[in-house]
Amino acid sequence: MGLQTRSAVAVSSFIDFCALHGLAQPPDKIVKNLCTFLCQDVERTPTFAYHKKHLSGILSFQKASKAAENGVSEEDKAESREKARLSRRGAGLAFVELSTKFGEKLLDTVPKMWQSMAGGILIACSTGTRFVGCCRSSSLMFRRHARFRG
Repeated sequence: MGLQTRSAVAVSSFIDFCALHGLAQPPDKIVKNLCTFLCQDVERTPTFAYHKKHLSGILSFQKASKAAENGVSEEDKAESREKARLSRRGAGLAFVELSTKFGEKLLDTVPKMWQSMAGGILIACSTGTRFVGCCRSSSLMFRRHARFRG
């Protein structure tokens, strides 16, 4: 965990450097990649696009597609789960470090962070299911944030 913590501090420092020098693209790409790492662990992160047809229950408790599990050994599944957990933990540490360093200015420092955080759920919920009411509030938050920044 020490290496991941040091890496998280380095990522945060690099994003601070980019912000000070007006470099927008590296922080956006880093945050997008961190979000991907964070969401790889489907045992902890629900996949909204896949599960949007499920209208009851807790998404993170539902199993992923059984078709994806066919033909994969238990050892391979366990290794894949462990890699996903490590990636999620490292990305989580990076986000904690970014939040600590930038505080309330985080979304101003990394403008595409909000889209990375909420974009998937907003897209998945925009299809006329019962989730739309829930997502309407997320959409309003997105517009409100955009208005404050603009």
